[in-house]
Amino acid sequence: MTTTCVRPRALETAAPRRPRSAALLACAVLLLSACALHVKLVGDYDELLDQAVLRLQTSTNEFYARYDGSTPPAKADVDGFLAESLGAIDAMTTRASVLEDGLKRAPLTENLMKLKEQYQELRNLDLAKPPLRKSSRAALDEAFKAIEVQLVFMKRTQSPAPAE
Repeated sequence: MTTTCVRPRALETAAPRRPRSAALLACAVLLLSACALHVKLVGDYDELLDQAVLRLQTSTNEFYARYDGSTPPAKADVDGFLAESLGAIDAMTTRASVLEDGLKRAPLTENLMKLKEQYQELRNLDLAKPPLRKSSRAALDEAFKAIEVQLVFMKRTQSPAPAE
């Protein structure tokens, strides 16, 4: 008894196999297109925002320096200082959110919002007590430091200006 192997017809009429050139070409196209994509992880540096942060930090340091001695700040002074500072932070937060629009994370905006929380907490503190003035100033210094680190990082990673 003889057995014969019957080949299916579909295999006989199929196009001859090409070497993996099509797959390699597809991989190359994908790789090149992925390299061409510009993925933005950090917002653009903004000198005006940097200057606004510096002005707010300077005015905060001046406010605390006025009351480093034994003279406690008057409630009207604190309220005026906080109103001005919170207004400046709101403007900076708006500007930062525009700069970081479309990013997965917005660290500068988040840090400015945390700074705003620190200023809002000053309303509830009795700044007539020197220990509270000292601890609140330390908290604000930490918040400013986080913002400054982010601004420096943004400045270092900014694209060079186009040549004219």
